[in-house]
Amino acid sequence: MNYLREVNIENQNQYIYNLVSIEKKPLTLEQTRKVLEYCRISNKNYWKPKEITDIQNAVNYPNSCLSEKDINEILGLKDAVDYLYSVLLRKEKRISEDVILKLHCLALERVNPEESGRYRRIWLTAGGHEAPHPLKVESLMKKFITWLNSDDARRLHTIDYAALAHFKLMSILPFVDGNRKVSSLLMNLILVKDNYPLVVIKASKITEYCQAIRDGQLGDVRPFIRFIAQEVEDTLDFFLSSRANRQLQVKFVNSKTKLLAFHQLLQSYGKNINKNVQRYTPSKTVREVGYDS
Repeated sequence: MNYLREVNIENQNQYIYNLVSIEKKPLTLEQTRKVLEYCRISNKNYWKPKEITDIQNAVNYPNSCLSEKDINEILGLKDAVDYLYSVLLRKEKRISEDVILKLHCLALERVNPEESGRYRRIWLTAGGHEAPHPLKVESLMKKFITWLNSDDARRLHTIDYAALAHFKLMSILPFVDGNRKVSSLLMNLILVKDNYPLVVIKASKITEYCQAIRDGQLGDVRPFIRFIAQEVEDTLDFFLSSRANRQLQVKFVNSKTKLLAFHQLLQSYGKNINKNVQRYTPSKTVREVGYDS
């Protein structure tokens, strides 16, 4: 297995683990690795409900309490990440409402099939934020999709664009469950499309994440954008390990040189990079990054 494939797999393991465990599920990274490794070795794209017990028996070990629900959460996110990459392969310019609904459907259908892929029809409060009236969700999502594909949004730096997409979706809270998951998946659809890695938001930073979301909902989205920018840099650091650094002989000074080094790593394994790298500078004002309160 080459280095890039190896580190990509581990990054996906960590991405899925953190998204599941951020909801305070009793799950470890090693358990997540074992489930995903078993799925890769088995080379199956879909697991029927009755086959979940096979996975459970194969990956459980002494003192482990990996439940069927835990496994289904992991598999749902694996399906959603696989779909994210299939969307990128289609090279479509627009991000459609159908793509967002499909990401949600895949992430949730194994654990909450009644609500997967459909907008909420009830009132919802999360982290002290009262979501918009359920009857407004559909129109707010159409407005969001329009913004997502607008020239103003696309002119933003990729990190600003991805972070704002995540934030705006979390402010609408269009689903009964899984809003954080689909917001993260959408953010990464934007980032990976522009040659960034799949960015992991660490479960250990959930308090900082929630505070930055609250700051944005009170009118200042800059702390959230800075938070996402740091998670991007941390993920780049993960890819550019000492092993890759020795291979590339790059001195990492800032986020731009790290991204350049990451692109060199991709190119060294035959990946095409067709985008000029812009150094990321955190926006000075909310209005400059297109936040519409």
